[in-house]
Parts: sequence; C-alpha cells; structure tokens
Amino acid sequence: MSFFSTTELFSPAQQELDAKIFNNVSRINSMLSVCQDKCFSQSEGYLNKGEALCVDRCVEKFFKVAKLFEEKTQKKMDEMQSLYEQTNPSADATTNATVDDELLVSGSADKSIIIWGQRDGKWKKLYELKGHESGVVAVGVPGVVAGDFIVCTADSTNKVKVWEMRNMEIINTETIDLSPHHSMALAIHYLPGTTIPLILSGGTNMKVQVFIRKEARFENVLNIAGHTDWIRSIKIATFTSTHGSENYGFNNGDLMVASASQDKYIRIWRISKVVSGNTEVESSNITSEMLDAMNEMNLNEGDSQLSTKAYMVDVTYKNESNKYTFMLDAILMGHDDWVFALNWETPIMKSIDGKEVLHQPMSIVSASADKTLILWCPDKHSDTWIPMNRLGEIGGSTLGFYGAKFSNDGKQLFSNGYGGSIHIWEYSDKTSLPWNPAVGISGHFQSVEDCSWDPTGSFLISTSLDQTSRVFAPWNQETTTWHEIARTQIHGYNLHCLAFTKKYQYVSGADEKVLRVFDAPKTFAQTLESLTGIKESEDMMNERPVGANLPALGLSNKAVFAGEAPQASTDARLSAYTAEVITSTLAQHLTKPPFEEHLLQHTLWPEMEKLYGHVFEIISVAASKDGSLVASSSKAAKAEHATIRLWSTKGWTEITTPLAFHSLTVTAIKFSNCSNFVLTAGRDRGWALFDISEVKNGGTWKLVQAEPKAHSRIIWTTCFSHDDKLFATGSRDKTLKIWRKTGGKWAALETLKFEESVTAVDFYYALEDGSAAFQVEGAVDADGKSKSIWDTFAHLPGKIYNNDSPDIADDEYHLYAETVNLLKASGANSYRFSISWPRLVPGGFAGSPVNQLGVDHYNNIINLLLQNNITPLVTLYHWDLPQSLEDAYGGLLNSDKLSKDFSYYADAAFAAFGDRVKHWLTFNEPTSSCVLGYATGEHAPGHCTDRTKCAQGNGLLDVVQCMHSILVSHGEAVKVFRQKYQPTQKGMISIAPNVEYAVPLDPNSVIDKFFTELKLDLTFNWWFEAAFNGYYPKAISDFLGPLMPQLNDYLKNLLKGSVDFVAINHYTSCYVTAPWASVPSDPSNPFNNIPIWKQLYQKNGQPIGDHAESPWLYDVPWGFGELLKYVQAKYNDPLIIVTENGWSVKGENQMQLTDAISDLSRVQYYKGYIDSMNQVMEENKVRVIGYFGWALLDNFEWATGYSNRFGITHVDFATQNRTLKASAYYLANYFTNANYV
Repeated sequence: MSFFSTTELFSPAQQELDAKIFNNVSRINSMLSVCQDKCFSQSEGYLNKGEALCVDRCVEKFFKVAKLFEEKTQKKMDEMQSLYEQTNPSADATTNATVDDELLVSGSADKSIIIWGQRDGKWKKLYELKGHESGVVAVGVPGVVAGDFIVCTADSTNKVKVWEMRNMEIINTETIDLSPHHSMALAIHYLPGTTIPLILSGGTNMKVQVFIRKEARFENVLNIAGHTDWIRSIKIATFTSTHGSENYGFNNGDLMVASASQDKYIRIWRISKVVSGNTEVESSNITSEMLDAMNEMNLNEGDSQLSTKAYMVDVTYKNESNKYTFMLDAILMGHDDWVFALNWETPIMKSIDGKEVLHQPMSIVSASADKTLILWCPDKHSDTWIPMNRLGEIGGSTLGFYGAKFSNDGKQLFSNGYGGSIHIWEYSDKTSLPWNPAVGISGHFQSVEDCSWDPTGSFLISTSLDQTSRVFAPWNQETTTWHEIARTQIHGYNLHCLAFTKKYQYVSGADEKVLRVFDAPKTFAQTLESLTGIKESEDMMNERPVGANLPALGLSNKAVFAGEAPQASTDARLSAYTAEVITSTLAQHLTKPPFEEHLLQHTLWPEMEKLYGHVFEIISVAASKDGSLVASSSKAAKAEHATIRLWSTKGWTEITTPLAFHSLTVTAIKFSNCSNFVLTAGRDRGWALFDISEVKNGGTWKLVQAEPKAHSRIIWTTCFSHDDKLFATGSRDKTLKIWRKTGGKWAALETLKFEESVTAVDFYYALEDGSAAFQVEGAVDADGKSKSIWDTFAHLPGKIYNNDSPDIADDEYHLYAETVNLLKASGANSYRFSISWPRLVPGGFAGSPVNQLGVDHYNNIINLLLQNNITPLVTLYHWDLPQSLEDAYGGLLNSDKLSKDFSYYADAAFAAFGDRVKHWLTFNEPTSSCVLGYATGEHAPGHCTDRTKCAQGNGLLDVVQCMHSILVSHGEAVKVFRQKYQPTQKGMISIAPNVEYAVPLDPNSVIDKFFTELKLDLTFNWWFEAAFNGYYPKAISDFLGPLMPQLNDYLKNLLKGSVDFVAINHYTSCYVTAPWASVPSDPSNPFNNIPIWKQLYQKNGQPIGDHAESPWLYDVPWGFGELLKYVQAKYNDPLIIVTENGWSVKGENQMQLTDAISDLSRVQYYKGYIDSMNQVMEENKVRVIGYFGWALLDNFEWATGYSNRFGITHVDFATQNRTLKASAYYLANYFTNANYV
C-alpha cells in the first residue's frame, strides 16, 4: 500500500491565494488555474513513469488532481478528477506514491484530514479524520508502508497528531504537543532495516525534532540544532549503494534526510544503524574548507550551528533493539534567499548485482525566493555536494519559486511560482544547455470576478482580484490544449468586470472610477493565428500597434508602434536596473504559448481610451451585441449614484442621461440580444428593464418594467435567453428565477433552488444543421475511398429519379471550408455530418487498414469547425455500407459479422476523432434504411418480394433481421466507446431513428390505438426500449411472434443503457388505423409492402397539414410537440437532441434562383415546429438540449435525386454556387437576434 499527501503551509505572501478553473465545453487538457506554495514537493516513492501529481486550491474549495503525461511528442496537463469535500483546501501539496498510487491524504484549513482511495479509476473519499482544533498545516506519510498504516498531521496550534488503523477504522492514537513552537514540515519513515516508525518535524523552533516509536508512543529522542531560521521542508530517502557510490560515505539502507530553511541553507543528515561499538563518528562530508567558510559567516559550534559528531539513540520496539546514529553529512550553500522546498530525485527501478531494486539517485532539487531552482549532486570523485545546474530568472518580475519536484524519469523539473504558475524544464543531451524551459501552466491566483468570450468565440478573457486580466486560447496541434497566451492588463487595483465590444477590443472596470478600453496589438493577433490557425487580413494587422509598455509608477498601458518597439525591447532586458519601463512589448509574435516570464512582461494590450463619469469604483460593465454601446455601473450607497451610464463606442462619449431606478449598487447589467433593451439588477434586490432603442438616434430611454423586491437578497447575475423571450436572475438567496412576458408584463415563470448563492447564469441554446457524407461529399473514388452499396445502387438504370448521379453532389469533399462559412452566416453553433465508412476503412472488414487520407479529411473538417466555435456531431453510419460487406455476407442481414466489422470501424473513428468530437450517433434512421432497402426496394441494396422489381428479398423477415443486426452493431460499438474512450474522451452517444408521430384515425377506437402504438414500437421504441431497458417492445414482439429476433442475456446486457440521450429525426405526423380498414392507405407509405398497419395523411378528406414536395411530408407542428411529450413520459424525462427536422418546398427544383431562395413555406414550417418545441420545453419542461435543421445544403436526396430540396442554402449543382435562402436568415435571426421583449 502506498499513498501521497497534501498539506497546508504558510503562503509566501501570508495570505489566501485562491484560484479558479475554466473549462472548455468540448475539452480542456490544460488546467488554467494552478496551485500555490509547494505543489510539487515529494517524499520517497515514485509515480508511474511519465506522470506527476499536483493538487491546487480554488475559490470553490475543491481539489484538482492533474496528471502530466506524454502523448506522442507533446506533453500536456490533463484534468483527471475534482475532489469536492474540504471547505478550505490546502495551499501546499506534497506527493508520495509508488507504482500503485492508491491513497491520497489531504489536510485543510477547515481542520479536517481526508484519505482518498482509487476505485475503478476514480478517487473516492474513504475516511474523514477530525480532531484538530485549528487548520492542518502539514501532513506526513511514509513513502513505502513497511509496517502498520500510519499518518501524522500538524496544525497551527502546536499539535502533531498520529493516526493509525485499528479494526478497519483510522483513529488518533497520539497527540504530540510542540508548544510553544509549531511544525511547518513533517516527514515519516521507518528506521533502516526495521518497521519502527520515525517522525521528523521542522518548524519555528529551527530544529529537526526526531520522534521514534517506543512501546505504544512516540518519544522525542533528539532535537538537532543547525538551522538559524524556520525550517520549511524535510524530505527522507533511502540510500541504495551502487558501483562507484563508495565515496558518498553512506551505507546501503541509510536514511538520507534533507532539510531546507529560511536561513538560505540546505542540510543533509544521515541516519545509520550502528554495527559496532563506535559511538563517536565524525561526519565525512564536513571539510576544512567548509568549516572555514562557516566560521567566516559566524556559524560556529559554540552557537550549535555546526556539529560534526553523531548522535546515538537506543531503540527498542516490538522485540527489536538497535542503536542508530544521527549526524550532519553536508551543508548546501548556494541560495541567496529563503529556501522553501526541496525534493529528492524520484527513485527508479534499477538492476544492481543482478537484482531489480528500487534505487535512489543522488540528486536534490531546491526552490528558493531568490528566483532560482538548484539541482544538487555529489561530485563523482569526492563526497562533496555541488550545484550542477541553476534554473530560474535573472532580474525580471517573478517573485521566487515555492515548490520543486522531479518527474518520475528524472527528465523534467517542475516548480510553482509566487502567483501560482507552474514552471517546467526538460532535460536534453542534444542541446547546448541540459535543462530547457517548456510550456507550463498558469492562471489566476485569486478569485476570478468576470470572464467573457470574444464575439467570435476564438478566445476567452478573465479578470480577477489578483489585479490581472488574462487571455486563454486553444493551441491546435495533434491534440488541442488550452493555455494562457496573454496578460492583457496588469493593474494596481482589483479588477471586477469586462465586456467585449468587438473581437480584439474590450472594456474593463476596477476598484477605480475609470473605465479603460483595450485593443489587441498586432503581435497578439499574430500569436493567436499561429496557435489556433485563425487568420486575419493584412490590413487589420498592419493598422495595429506592435504591443504595449507599462511605465514605472503608471497604470496605463502605452501603445508601442513598429518604430518604437526595438527601444522598448532593449529596455525590457534591463528591466531590473531601470525605472523607465517596468513591462515592455514583445517585438515578435509567438509560435507556442508563452512562459510565465513573458506573460509578466511582454503581452500587454495597449490602452486606447479612458471613460470618466462615475463617482465611485466600477462594479459592472456590459456591451451590446452589435458593439455600438457600453453600459457601466459603480458602487452606490444611495439612488443618485446607483445609475447606469451608456457610452457610444464610436466616439467613446456618454450619449444619454444615466439610466435610473435602483437605490443601491447595480451589480449586473445585460443587453438583450437585439441590443434594444438593458436589464439591470443590484444590491437593492430588484431588477429593471430599460428600452434604449431610441438612444442611438438621439432619443431617450424608457423604463419598461421594474421589480423592486424580485429576490430576498442581493441579485448577483442576470441574462437573456437567445430569443429574448426569457431572462434569468440569480441571487444570494440561493434561487435562480426565470422570467417571461405574460399579458404584457414580465412575471416569474420558474424558481430554481440551490445549495449556495447563484453568482453566474447564462442560457444555452443550439441551432444546428446537418448533412450526410454520401449526399454531399461527391469524390466517389478519391483518395482511396471504396464503393458503398449506394455507389452501386445509384448507377443502376431507373433506380434514381431522372437517373441523377451522386458522384459529385455538393462536392463537399473539396468545398467543406465554404460550408463552414455558410454555417457561421446561418447562425449555427453545431454541425452534424456523417463519416463515410468506405472512405475511412475502405476494406470494410475488421482488421482492414484505416485510410490515412480519409482520417486527414475529416480531421480538417473537425478542426475547422472547432476553430470557428462550431461543435461537431458525427454520425458513423448514414446508409453507405461498404459494398464488400454486402457481397461477402449480405451486409445488414448478418448480425454477427456486421457487428464485428462495424465496431472495428467505430473504434477507428473514436480513436482518430474522439479527442474533439463529443457527440456521436451510431446509425441514422435505421428503420427507414431497413424498410426502404429490404421491403420496398426503393433504396440500396434494393431488395423486395416483387421479383419484377427486385432479384431477391424476403419482405418483413429481412426487415426485422436488418433492424436486429443494426441494434446489435450499435451495442457493440457503444461497448467499445464505453470501455476504451468515454472514460478519457468523455462525450455522449446515441442512435437516431426517424419517427412520425402517430395518432389513431379514430381516437375512440381501441384497435386504432393498438396499431398506432404498434407503429411507434416498430419505428421508434424498437431502438430505445432496447437501449434503455435491454428488451424489445412487448407489443411488437407478440405481434411478430416467430419472426421476432431474440435477445439473449449477453445482448440484453450489451444493449441496456447504450444511449446517453434520445436522438430524434422528425419531419411529420400521420393517422393510423388497422390494416384491414376500408379507408385507402396513402400511396407514399413505405409500409404498404409490409401491411402491418394503414398509415394516412388525411382524415375525412382533410389533409393533416400543408403538403410539401415530398409526398410523405406534411406540416404538422402540433405533432412535434406531442412527440416530445411522448418521449419524455415514456423514457423518464431523458435528454433529447432533435437530430433532423426539415421541409422540401413544392416545385422548388423548377424555380429560378430568386424564387427558390424566397422559401417562405420552409420558414413557416420551421417557425411552427420550433415554436411547438419551445412551448413544451417551457410548459412541460421537456429537456431538449439541441436542435438540427435538415439540411444546410440542397443535396442528393437518395432515390429522388436532386428533385427534392431540403437545404436552407440553394446549390446550383452545375456550378456549385451556393446562396443562402430566406430560411437561413430566418433561423439565424430567430436564434441570435430576434426581439421578443
């Protein structure tokens, strides 16, 4: 058993240093907020190769455990797990683990100690230890447990507690009183060659106190003097002798103790087992030169600072009796300021005399307030310790290092600085310098007050009480990671708020009366382009200053232009000796994320304007969506100061009288998405809504409505929904209220209760579009793609309307970048597309090579989408089965072989794209695929029972076998996803059937109701009954009888729980009656060939809705709402994503372009369906989390060729010219800028 610990020590600034964590919705591999103090100090033991562990503290009071790993050639930090328990977690983290890292011990200022254990790859709380009367400041754990389980902890009231396992409970077995001093460092180990525990404590008494277990208690056997100031770190390692180690003066198994102190020195002590009667042992490493040096510094034996004699201790415990010597072995002098931390190099497995042993390398790394790390090693030809390497910074603005740690292979060094940043150095024998800096981790070290995405979603800026504003952006390589890439503002006041007015411009407010406007320099835009691939025009780049300087004693970042940059850069190199410039610009852009030293000095944004007008300190600022207006508020104790000032961004002037209603500080300001309204809230517990639509034209504002006592405590946050139909307010009273306009007045629609104050809220809504690979890609045989069943079927004469060819379609294979531009123009924030199986795995079969050109193509699409803040949802199978599988074993009719081949293909897709794709669909419209492909013969592979049309087919028997094969294949693919990828990639997965909502033709007929449910069972519940519960619907099983495939126990377990959300493709609704009913069935019904029921789109001569070009499609918005409620009720309120919904305009294919793009019937269709969806979301709380229109582009619509157009973009298939239709602009307006206030 092994474990590592986290403990709290005094911070170097003697203050709480809090941090906040930011998470990208899709993936953040780098922790943006890091720990304070000795994050990486380590006792004996080692972690898995290539890994290191760290614990940091944040304002939400939780731990982040981070794992450093190497993936290909790039090293990244990856968040593993958050451990939420302690209310005031520690600032210092020490780690100690063996190969099997099983336990973690954390101590906190809330007086508790928690022991965490790994179970199934997750950290879980095993024990919570209470007993300290003050905050825990140090924890000691043994590197390797040689005896009973034991942990020691120290608090700030001079107590050290010993915790041991008794009858499967961990209890406090002893309390040691250190009065009047207290411990700042603890180490626990076992005396050489025994199971006798030893505790070493160092702290304010400046002595290493030695406690050894004698009988049932620990006895203070020695207090070793030497240090002249507080001891900050103690680490123990076990010496292992090797060939050539004779000069070190240690015996195999000796304990090596290193202690670091604020007296600037490190002392090496040796604990040895006495093997003879010699009790006067001289220290071998104290040379005459060292004695002379110590005497020159007035450190002499008379002051008990230097002892060259060994202390001997008799120890008897559990029938073990031995003598041990404790003696000083060496003093390491090299630091010029307090030494905060040290660590031995991590032990490694090494072959010594033919045996694999855990070997302790003779290396120490130390961290000091003098801004350096020193790597110490004994000289190879003597027993003298020498500083082999000194790392850090000369001059500059950093304030020293507070932790130091080796990686497990000794090839990396880690340290954390005053502001919480983690510094990394990597060893290389191929460069002129052995240790070179690598990209580290940085983030805020006090509470984050505000954050905002730039309007394009390319990067994020946050502002904090640490008096900085920081930019976080992705570094797009093989795997995308997030990093701090600029520190735009380093201020002298606490920063509270910020708001973007356009992509490279924002306004911030602080504990001062002035608003400051910042504009990005050219070097920042170039760096962003280098890291993310987002390009800007040369004109935009050239008009910007190169960077910014912050003059000494100044608060304003001064713009630096090209001619001035070299002088500023020169000054920066002399920053330790000149007061002209304290931070200077970086003359060149960066190709990788900057180091902390660069962030502190070279990445400021120029300050372009100051806005004066407020009487007190700024509290809140907001900008309108169109970027034309800025609103701000300040602290206020009475109504005359509790106003909101409006500023025009054109001339940066105040344009109207302040908005007035509140009586105390306005804490939150939000513009509506249409930019015509301003919502405010404040300390007076009320909110106010102002109409500012006339202000820009010289008019005045109007107070639309106010709610003086909307909450019982201060309101911290507000926001509008995407369509301005709703807004939310969050308060210290632990409630979130949703408000909606009803009867001309805004009223509370819902009140949500939370366990803590609500401090931030925003609405999320997804407008999305979709496409299928076969329908849009073209490039039928390009770059290694093989034939699909549709490539074969579409070239059979008469199978496709007008014999249209899919070989080019939308040429999406080559024009995908243009598609992304269309997505942005249509307001989409997500895009659903499918991967072509025969393009990714051309052979089709399990074990076939993966086509790298196919991987590259889809990687390009995914990366471009993400760069434009568009989330991909990927379908694995959209009907293009490799023809080779159809030829070999009948394709979809062979469940055993299909499931094996499909799961292999899915595995390849997850491996290639899953680090960025977080939403997956296994199969699209499987029922339609089976019915149209195996019953009617209208789709590939073209099977039916009519031998005048089809060469083969068994009708309903083939349909149910096809559906069964797809379901099993879905289960096997999800099994691969769950076991291999979801634990690390996260993400969600489902299957997407097409479902028409069905109602009984006669609502009072039991028979019609039965067949209505039968239709829903076969088309929809077949998939989700199995996916949620592990069985087929009973009604359809009973009805089909012997035709029904069976699910054995393996398949039931495989399928149960195999979806993370319900995906729905929905277009229309219908009436259903019995198959023998006298009414004629609709000729467009594909189930006519397997007459299980009759399906109709009219009743008593009246159509169910307006008719589209597609014969089966009618506009029935109420059916959509009813379907969503049906799913909610049947599957226990699941998450729902509408994965397809769309309309084909009558006669559109024959229209001229000007008429085709005026697709008003499609606009009407979308409006009705989206309104119906919104209604059930609001009234019935149906949990729709995404909506995809079908389709983005006019495309190849299967058997109907190009005659049916579903796109919101018109495509001229002859020229590939693309033109947005009215429906595209309607949807963009609906989801982003609609005014419903």
